[in-house]
Amino acid sequence: MLSFDEEFATVSGIRAKRIHFLIILLTALVIARSIRIVGVLLVSALMTLPVAASMRIAKGFKQTMFLSVVFGEISVIIGLISGYYFEIPPGGTIVATSILILLLTILVKRLSINLTRKKAMQ
Repeated sequence: MLSFDEEFATVSGIRAKRIHFLIILLTALVIARSIRIVGVLLVSALMTLPVAASMRIAKGFKQTMFLSVVFGEISVIIGLISGYYFEIPPGGTIVATSILILLLTILVKRLSINLTRKKAMQ
């Protein structure tokens, strides 16, 4: 709730400042640790691309979070497996897979909008 509407969260009784600070602190720690392990490109891609893809097709906050985790996991698994079998760096393959998933969700969203418009015209 805090991520989408801070005012509503504050009015609802959530301690917004404390939770906001905690989220920033945890995000900074995860990023700092992850960059040393997998690199800047991969961390940036895994933080943005799965969320962008899930926001295209999700209907709510919970569904967005769930789908972003699923898309991230799919990207990592496909990237690692294809990197191993094709003998290419897995980091770039993971990023490419995340981009592919984002493009597929954009395509699916556009197709569903076009189908909805056609049905409405009939």
